[in-house]
Amino acid sequence: VAMYRQNTALMALFEQVTTFDPEVLALRQAARERMVGRVRHSIEELQADGLVAADLDAEYCAHALVAMVNGLVHYWLVLGAAFDEDRLVATMTGLWARSLGLPQAH
Repeated sequence: VAMYRQNTALMALFEQVTTFDPEVLALRQAARERMVGRVRHSIEELQADGLVAADLDAEYCAHALVAMVNGLVHYWLVLGAAFDEDRLVATMTGLWARSLGLPQAH
């Protein structure tokens, strides 16, 4: 969220250009795959530690969680949705944790 906020104009332009420039699209896909890979790896570590159900598909879950964050942050910062940053981050964090079956911090 912080990175997107600091680079909102660039991220908006980057997303637009992916629709017509194959090189930029390839860069965007590679960046997305790196993020998904990091999240997948974290989920797999949590599974190995017995904190997340072993039958959860770590790869697809990682794709879904990354899409949630990217989509909401884009909607907020680029399209102008009226979100409170702290509330949005807390909500996404809660959804992230609950989707993995992790306990919520209070």
